[in-house]
Amino acid sequence: MARLDVPTQVHDAVAPIVHDAGLFLEDLEYLGSGPTTTIRVTVDLPEDVSGPVGLETISSVSRDLSTALDSVSVLHSQYTLEVSSPGTSRPLTQPRHFRRNVGRLISVKTVNGERFTERLVEVTDDAVLFDTRRHVALADIRRAKVEVELGRVELVDDNDFQDVAGADSGRFDDSED
Repeated sequence: MARLDVPTQVHDAVAPIVHDAGLFLEDLEYLGSGPTTTIRVTVDLPEDVSGPVGLETISSVSRDLSTALDSVSVLHSQYTLEVSSPGTSRPLTQPRHFRRNVGRLISVKTVNGERFTERLVEVTDDAVLFDTRRHVALADIRRAKVEVELGRVELVDDNDFQDVAGADSGRFDDSED
């Protein structure tokens, strides 16, 4: 049996941990060698789950990945492990990227040079649909990215908030003593 190369062994150690955490392995980079080795792992939620990957999830996966990578015998020296999620600056290049961003405002440049920014409402395997009923084939999109909407207030259900025990006991009374 041929000896697996280092990047393959790193992938084989990383992939099951990411999967077991309920995440998608978006990218894995193995850079350098010796004491300057950096292993960059980019994880994302599955395409049918909305929202960002939480920091606690990233932290937990980082610990598990570090433990697993420490047991990879071909990593003889120290390495730097970087675990992150793609973030909003990631270009949308695959159908799963678009699916993860349904409901978000997307800036698009098509292969014919047309530019527009509209809200993404639906994604198929080969096309996207925007809230203006504009239908664009994925093959016709040169660049697409999420536009961050800092001022947008999402509809929030009161059940989304957690009451802190005793929080009401410290309220100030507007009446005078």
